[in-house]
Amino acid sequence: MNERAQEAWSSAKNYLRILLVVQVFALGIALWAAWTRPEHGPMVALPILFGVLFPMLSYELRSRVGDAYRKAEMWRRDSFLENAFGDASDRQSVAHMLLEGGERGRNFERKPLGSYYASTKEHGHERLLDNLAESAFYTARIAGSAARFYRFVVALVIFLLLAVMMGLLLAPAIDDTTEHWLVSAAPRFANAASIVLATLASGQAVTLASSYAKLAEDSRAVLAGALAARKAPSTLANVMSLLGSYDCSLAAAGVPLPELAARRHAVELNTNWLEVMAKDARSVAVSGKSSEEDRL
Repeated sequence: MNERAQEAWSSAKNYLRILLVVQVFALGIALWAAWTRPEHGPMVALPILFGVLFPMLSYELRSRVGDAYRKAEMWRRDSFLENAFGDASDRQSVAHMLLEGGERGRNFERKPLGSYYASTKEHGHERLLDNLAESAFYTARIAGSAARFYRFVVALVIFLLLAVMMGLLLAPAIDDTTEHWLVSAAPRFANAASIVLATLASGQAVTLASSYAKLAEDSRAVLAGALAARKAPSTLANVMSLLGSYDCSLAAAGVPLPELAARRHAVELNTNWLEVMAKDARSVAVSGKSSEEDRL
């Protein structure tokens, strides 16, 4: 089931990459049309044609991203519960997922070293709690890294636009030729700037930045709740409530975690997770000792 989830995630990421490439290409076409202002010839029809096809293509790609992501999350949740409780899968649910699974694509996801989850506890809700804390930790870190990257992209584009516009406004007129060029070029720069800003507002960069930032924030809250629950006798109801919050956060984000960030920070993340668990184990031991002394 985990392999099925990874295949669906690969499909979602591939569609998202294609969508980003299409949007960048569309931005290039729009900027070219705004700058050159073609008035005749076959090139006049290119921006119009692409302006009609681009929304349709974007809608189709977004739908495919969402569909593949939804299937990946179904398989992930079933694999998650099976790892925690043993053979606890709902066979009717699995049969339904197999029927609507569609074609199995190639799995480009990185293979985990050893077991997918680090918990070695017996099957039950405490093992589920460990797996949930581990998943939330990695999700928070990877989503936070992705959010910072897309925020940087948005900030860089806005900075470059402001720099160009300020340069046009403050550039001294060296001679009549330069002044005439600035006067004629300023409207083109203004059109190009408005197109870039509109692309940022309606494209994927801002959406991805906000989605990953919210996912990182929600995952940190789930992680804090899971670590706090480990210090006291947890119940199945409490753990399932945390799991529900985590699942809702993933569903609301609607975008797969970037594989590049996971690969780039894999060693660091694994080391940090071991440190978190070691620190939490010491805290749980101290908490248990204090509770025993209170009973005595």
